[in-house]
Amino acid sequence: MLRRLRRVALIPRFARGVRALEYDITRYFDCTFKSYKTYSLRRFGKVGYKTLEASWHYWQSLHRDQEYLISTGEVYNTLVLALPRLQNVKVATLSDRFAGHRCNSKSAPLPPYPTRNTAGLEPEYQIHGYLSLIQAFASSSYRLGESAVYPEHGNTVGILIYMFQLSSEGRQWTKATFEYLTTVHFKFYTDKYNQPEDMDIEEILSTGVIAQVLIYATSLRRLSLTFHVDIERYRIVVPFLSIVGGHIWGSLEQIELNGIRIAQATELCDFLSRHRNMVTSITLRCIGLMDNGWIAVADCIRKLALLQGLLLEDLEVGMSKYLDCLTAMEIRERAMGGRHNNLGPDIDTILGALAVT
Repeated sequence: MLRRLRRVALIPRFARGVRALEYDITRYFDCTFKSYKTYSLRRFGKVGYKTLEASWHYWQSLHRDQEYLISTGEVYNTLVLALPRLQNVKVATLSDRFAGHRCNSKSAPLPPYPTRNTAGLEPEYQIHGYLSLIQAFASSSYRLGESAVYPEHGNTVGILIYMFQLSSEGRQWTKATFEYLTTVHFKFYTDKYNQPEDMDIEEILSTGVIAQVLIYATSLRRLSLTFHVDIERYRIVVPFLSIVGGHIWGSLEQIELNGIRIAQATELCDFLSRHRNMVTSITLRCIGLMDNGWIAVADCIRKLALLQGLLLEDLEVGMSKYLDCLTAMEIRERAMGGRHNNLGPDIDTILGALAVT
């Protein structure tokens, strides 16, 4: 893949077409054919030898490639060569989304050997990937517009924290890259049962390390935070102010929060109030307030001078009780204060539809 990136970068008409870079942070591990066969038989039953052999060779080749990349610094070297020629790249993403798709390919009909944790995400490899990207962008004085961290399949809160506990050099590279970002997406997987036993998620999130990184995004216009929205799984109560900190982003226009339980409404209100003269759009999905302070939040949103759109979906009270449809609509209308809502139909339209049904 790096060879392909180098070739693309050297051909101007292809280089101009590259808009985004995505780094696969899934870690693949070494195993013997016998171990892989035993694992596959236990999980899938009888499997054809050719299928088994093809899958094992494929995952072993990925493991060898990763070992080479880690030992040689080839990711950084390739990016430093390619970035000056890829002037249209505006989005950089760290993601493990490929892990769920490759087992359906012809090259590897079966999934990789089970790893040391749920998703094969190892802190050392994530740090290597993150630092390679961030150092290359910083060294090239490259101005990204959007950054995303999208691990989706495992113990990712801890990995993000490990990433953010950087050396002084790592922080300098982060600052040099983040200061140009206009959009930041972080997706945290917070299924407590898939975290290492020695990891207290609530305690880690309370340290403020995420806020220390976000503060570098001085040009931020859009902030998106997702905390695994699968309502059937365990979701923690998030120390919200420890994540966003007390910083004011002077250009912040869009706020998107997904799958978060917050202890007190005052935490959310404090964050919104700091940006009352700049925010134009708010999206709250699967948000739970433990103190049922939705009226206070609505009144806070109402004071946002430039608000043009508000989307509220699956609002919660406490740990599992959803607000009924009419209550949620009343909160939204209270928050909009009669203003036109670009992100949803007005209440008369909704009530008319309910009356018909």
